[in-house]
Amino acid sequence: MGIEEAISWGITFFEQNFAKIIFTNEKILASAWEIFQKDTGERKPMNLTDCVVVECKSLLKCDEILTFDERLKNYH
Repeated sequence: MGIEEAISWGITFFEQNFAKIIFTNEKILASAWEIFQKDTGERKPMNLTDCVVVECKSLLKCDEILTFDERLKNYH
């Protein structure tokens, strides 16, 4: 899935109240990367296509990841 399609789905999730935030920033991405490493034990590169939709209560900390990346397909 390309970034455009992922963003399109992200907007749909946002509009349907499945996601609170449809963007990310460096601090959120760093937090998401920590969760990714802890839960998968992998060290593959992570980029914005791994974390297009981020559910979080604050703009500084990632609480959970809604992703289109197969490596995190079942992450909740």
